[in-house]
Amino acid sequence: GIAHVLLNASGRARTTEGLSEGTRWMRGGLDAAVAVPMNGATYMADLTGGQKTGLFFDQRPNHAFLAGLAKDATVLDVFSHYERVARLAAPLVASGGYLTLCSCSHAAELSKFRASCIRGIGRAGRTAQLIHTGFAGADHPVHPQLAESGYLKALTFRLLD
Repeated sequence: GIAHVLLNASGRARTTEGLSEGTRWMRGGLDAAVAVPMNGATYMADLTGGQKTGLFFDQRPNHAFLAGLAKDATVLDVFSHYERVARLAAPLVASGGYLTLCSCSHAAELSKFRASCIRGIGRAGRTAQLIHTGFAGADHPVHPQLAESGYLKALTFRLLD
């Protein structure tokens, strides 16, 4: 019953390991984005363009948390990272509004990432309360002996002034 199968064998690690690269339809094929329901919203995922699909299932619990905060609110998603984006984004958030910053790099250890975000918010002349720390969903478990598996972290701040 499967109509479409996309093989996405791309990335620097493949070449390093001597593996071939390429993306191709193994069965069927789609020319348009695919509608993907998640947490009551429908996202459009471009399977062949952009980085990966642009939709990350490991972010499901973070999306669910933010959905409650964002109901009837204006939301800006810049899909970017680290201290500079915190400094640039903080002035755009209304007093009492929320700023969520995420990192999907295992190299950005949680305490350093948190400090960088707080520093960026402070350099923007804002103060904030950290109200939530999120991680990947339960279907992306952290292996206790593989630090790289703890890659995703999401920090939500309430900006106060």
